[in-house]
Amino acid sequence: MVLLFFVSLILAFPFCYRIFDEPEQYDLTQFQEEIAAFKASAVKRKKNYPVLRDRIEDRVLDPDYFNFDPNTASLSDWHKLGLSQKQIKVVRNYLFKGGKFYKKEDLRKIYSISEKQYTSLEPYIQIKLDKPFSIIHRKLPANKDYSTRVEKINLVVELNIADSALLEQLPGIGPAFVSRIIRFRNRLGGFYRKEQLMEVYGMDSLRYGQLDKQIVVDASLIKKLPINAVTFDELRHHPYLTFKQINALIQYRKQHGFYASADDLKKVIRDIPDFPKPGIVFKDMTPILKDAKLCSEIIEAFVSRMDTDAIDVIAGIESRGFLFGLMLANRLQIPFVPIRKQGKLPAKTIQEPCELEYGSAILELHIDAIIKGQRVMIHDDLLATGGTVSAATRLVQKLEGVVAGYSFVISLDFLNGKEKLQADSDNIITLVSY
Repeated sequence: MVLLFFVSLILAFPFCYRIFDEPEQYDLTQFQEEIAAFKASAVKRKKNYPVLRDRIEDRVLDPDYFNFDPNTASLSDWHKLGLSQKQIKVVRNYLFKGGKFYKKEDLRKIYSISEKQYTSLEPYIQIKLDKPFSIIHRKLPANKDYSTRVEKINLVVELNIADSALLEQLPGIGPAFVSRIIRFRNRLGGFYRKEQLMEVYGMDSLRYGQLDKQIVVDASLIKKLPINAVTFDELRHHPYLTFKQINALIQYRKQHGFYASADDLKKVIRDIPDFPKPGIVFKDMTPILKDAKLCSEIIEAFVSRMDTDAIDVIAGIESRGFLFGLMLANRLQIPFVPIRKQGKLPAKTIQEPCELEYGSAILELHIDAIIKGQRVMIHDDLLATGGTVSAATRLVQKLEGVVAGYSFVISLDFLNGKEKLQADSDNIITLVSY
């Protein structure tokens, strides 16, 4: 019973304490006043901050005018010209996103610059462009009245350096196409032929036909891959390479190493003494043909040295000139015509005698092989004294073709064959010289 009494007393104690204990009183008046003052200051700051910010950013300084290029003007230059911080931010955002000023009036399109400011700045704008485009004025017949019409201006755009603003000025090209073109160009490293534009997603022949005369390509602007150092991750984004090709390329490099220069082909070309006659050292290229990758590299080496837009036909000389000549024509997507020894061509031909290093022969070419005015690149595997190639040149000229140049895998410079050809064309491409 005693235990039960103490348990009951302990349980009842809190309730009894609350009855007899008076709660402590706190004065919260000062704390509430401080809260109210803090809230009032916060509201006041929130309302005034945008006004203060705009007042600072919109403040226009007294201008100090001088000649300037809006594409290259610095932050301090814009300040001196009287633009506010907000206006400068708009201009620099436009340039950062790929925009460019091509003529004075383009600055007027910046919405934050008023007409009054543009009028004051216009006499001092001097725009210098490297070579982004040219303007061609269309000639109109003199016997018509064009007083009420505006003369049409066509832009000619270089695809490898054009920015987004310039590409958008082409007919039928909007922001979506501009993004695709630039993305494809970056993956390629640059266009080497304008026809590659057809490979951009969504580009059809009709749209390309509208652009054809307004686009050009300078292949010298292509960013080449450092083939001896490029990684798998860098190659996998290239649109022309499959996984299998990338793997083969890297494995070949690991096992054999890449050729540091065209002269490294000498490691593959072998000398055969006393062939086809005693005293002659024959340069045998057949080991090259065992290496498909090396053959492809040889073709790319030729292409990189050629003005491909200035060649209409590849003419290969029998017989080893057919090997890389046909591959080169296929790579450039242009016709290949064979120049053969007498009696090897089936249709009607023209003939030209030639002197070889170890004899003489007669070369023939079909009379319908070349159209008048076509630009012909004459190809052979080896240049020695130049007798065979000179005869091929005369065959092309008989059909009123134009010799665009010569290409050879090997040149025996000590036989001075190049000197014989330079009278017809000094565009002579050789990969290996002895």
